[in-house]
Amino acid sequence: MEVADGLSGSTTPLAILPGGTAYITDVGMCGPMYSVIGTKVDPVLEKFRTGMPRQFEVAGGPAVFSAVVIETDDNTGKATAIARILKREDGPAPQ
Repeated sequence: MEVADGLSGSTTPLAILPGGTAYITDVGMCGPMYSVIGTKVDPVLEKFRTGMPRQFEVAGGPAVFSAVVIETDDNTGKATAIARILKREDGPAPQ
């Protein structure tokens, strides 16, 4: 598991804004790693290229879990820290 602080290994900025708001541009996704928003890639590309409807299926293969943990001040409710969590399963892309 990788826990990034916004400076090491991640291009997604993490910040605590001056008013105490935790900020992240893009948390990421939870689902099949080699997919288009969780679905098999080829039908999505074919629909994009042809404009014709396609049935999408859930992709297989290794998964990714992306999240953030935000610590807050109990008295003010404002964010004091933010950390990204990224966990990836090992395995090849599905055929």
